[in-house]
Amino acid sequence: MKVLISRPVKTADLLLALPGVKQLKLARPEMNIYLYTNSDIAELANNFKFIKGIYTAEEELPIGEFDATVDLTAKHDIAKAMSKTKAKIRIGNSAHPYSYRYNRTRNIRRSKAIINEAECNWQLISLLDQKLMHSRLQEKLGIDDLINYSPYQKEKAFTVLAPNTTSSTINWPTENWINLAKQLAAKDSQKNVYLLLDSDEKSFSEQILAETKDLPNIKTKSFDSLEA
Repeated sequence: MKVLISRPVKTADLLLALPGVKQLKLARPEMNIYLYTNSDIAELANNFKFIKGIYTAEEELPIGEFDATVDLTAKHDIAKAMSKTKAKIRIGNSAHPYSYRYNRTRNIRRSKAIINEAECNWQLISLLDQKLMHSRLQEKLGIDDLINYSPYQKEKAFTVLAPNTTSSTINWPTENWINLAKQLAAKDSQKNVYLLLDSDEKSFSEQILAETKDLPNIKTKSFDSLEA
């Protein structure tokens, strides 16, 4: 069975979808699972052993090649692209106004914050198998799930900030993030302060480095790849 699962957004979204994908592969090892994701995080996605292959959101999806699709996003254009594959099983969230594109659904409203995103993803993924439909998400990601990785190098205590300034939610002003990083860096010059940014936050990264050049222990990091 060839399955396509969409999560073409940000690194954190991808990582919250992967435990469910892993659990599916462990339960149904004969399944070939492909991910539909953004090109800037495709390298990371393709580095997990339980992923058969990657299709990027920038390319046309093949028609008639998939037995099932699972749409974990909340975007109509993605749902439309997935439905064009003409997969026999098309899974998605019936809470969306375009749920007519799916033929197997669950009604999930994240705004109530009753369950976390990883569990929400599993509720949709588990619809692929009737035996899994009422199970809870148990799996988590580990180093053994990766094909390639850099050995861990222990670092002294550090602080991590994740602004996520390009999300659709109401964000804390960027100047506040920069001021917070400055305060933390000045408090202990021996401790690094990392700001984790997505690839589409390049302008924010440049702004941070320009405004904090007198504080070398403020650094930016991106998870576009697993390179240290």
